[in-house]
Amino acid sequence: MFVGVTNQLSKFGTTDISNEMNLVHARSYPWDKWQWYLERSPIYWAGQSETPLLIMHGKDDPRVHPAQSMELYRYMKVQGKDVRLVYYPGEGHGNRKVAAQYDYSLRLMRWMDNYLMEGKKEMPAFEIDHAAKLKEVKDANK
Repeated sequence: MFVGVTNQLSKFGTTDISNEMNLVHARSYPWDKWQWYLERSPIYWAGQSETPLLIMHGKDDPRVHPAQSMELYRYMKVQGKDVRLVYYPGEGHGNRKVAAQYDYSLRLMRWMDNYLMEGKKEMPAFEIDHAAKLKEVKDANK
């Protein structure tokens, strides 16, 4: 998940475009339909999740506040789900810096390879040796 909305109720109070919910998406405000907003929020359904979840988010995102990712992370972690949260300092609603884009790509590929290609049950390590990965890519392209 990348810069994902996880709680439609709290999104309204943390985004820089709160009126867009009313004007474009839901055509209502959260206080008009609390239950409706709640049931359309991933946190409402988090307990049913069986899929390991990698959450990545720009630490300075004004559009989808980083707290959105923290909420889902916390819901899943407390329930013992496989979940990891990675914040990118200095990034907003999408990674603009090459280093963050590179890290995002490596993490996503490693996550998918780990669970889908290799069929592992445990999460991959959090740390990434970026220099070693870059050397692998250069060696493969020789």
